[in-house]
Amino acid sequence: MRKPIIGILGGFSPLSTAEYYSQICKKYNEKAGGLEYPIIKLHSFNMVDVDVEANNKEPLRRFFNAIEAMTPVDFFVIASGTMHRVARRLLDDGVNILDMRKAVLDELKAKGFEKVLLLGSKYTMTGSFYKGYLEDAGIEVVIPSEESIEKLNADIYHKLAKGEVPFGANQFMKDAVHEAVEKEQVQAVVFACTEFSLLEKDFEVPVVNAMELHINAAVKKALE
Repeated sequence: MRKPIIGILGGFSPLSTAEYYSQICKKYNEKAGGLEYPIIKLHSFNMVDVDVEANNKEPLRRFFNAIEAMTPVDFFVIASGTMHRVARRLLDDGVNILDMRKAVLDELKAKGFEKVLLLGSKYTMTGSFYKGYLEDAGIEVVIPSEESIEKLNADIYHKLAKGEVPFGANQFMKDAVHEAVEKEQVQAVVFACTEFSLLEKDFEVPVVNAMELHINAAVKKALE
């Protein structure tokens, strides 16, 4: 039986891209056994070229160029929560994208969570592409204060994307979650940023780890 080819659209930070590659291979092998590993094609973007142009068509053009160069691929994963801002357009154009947001939504529904705190980059927390996706499916989404959003965003782009944990970052996250639990009665926290794999996940409510769920979904689909 022919193995499906997985396309990883990554490079936004080497940390998360490497984690996607290694974890997909590891979990696939755990299921398939022996020396079986998936076939993976990877396109690495320059984070600065793509992400700073969030409000124009340039990121989308770069994605389409990368996808065309990688063909044939059976399905793609975008190794970034933030860059799922282009997922809807790619899906509308017939690109087989395995959507991280769907993996998160499926988990929230399965666990019965109706109100969550969404943590990620500034674009992810304030834009409609992630928050709106969950809200359209009936999930109430809470985001931190504007000050906390700016702090998280700075930590992601200046430290976590380089594989460095900012001083006090773990406590800051715990405080943000505690505040959301106290004021908003959230039932879980969604880690929508792939770089959050560096941080602790011991909070007073369950953590829904988007990257882990996305990787699991990719392995499951590859083994179907």
